[in-house]
Amino acid sequence: MELSHGGFGWLPNLTEVDHSLILPFVMCICNILIVDINTASKKKATNMRKFLPYIFKSISIVLLPIAANVPGCLVLYWTTSSFCGLAQNLLLIQPRVRRALRIPQTPSESETPNRDLKEALMKTYLFKKEK
Repeated sequence: MELSHGGFGWLPNLTEVDHSLILPFVMCICNILIVDINTASKKKATNMRKFLPYIFKSISIVLLPIAANVPGCLVLYWTTSSFCGLAQNLLLIQPRVRRALRIPQTPSESETPNRDLKEALMKTYLFKKEK
């Protein structure tokens, strides 16, 4: 009963579908960005690592119509979880954060993760050619 009164932002009733589709799209974008961050943070790309991002991005896109047809409370949970996963991934690629958490340096770890991530995203979404 509590979910049908009060709501969240533009969703006054969390037992109903989010007709604005904001939460399903935000969830999908967060999940795709998580895949991109993980792909960009790996230096060596084996055949399987080249193929898996497409599978995970496809799963994120398949989840979009599912998320558009379930109650808002569930999509809000999924979106919050995806956003927390995205934030966690962005934090854990930072060398200073990794050293503060006593995570040992790995061979695939970059000294300039932000620049590398920016270049990888630009190459992926703006179709820039590699140097």
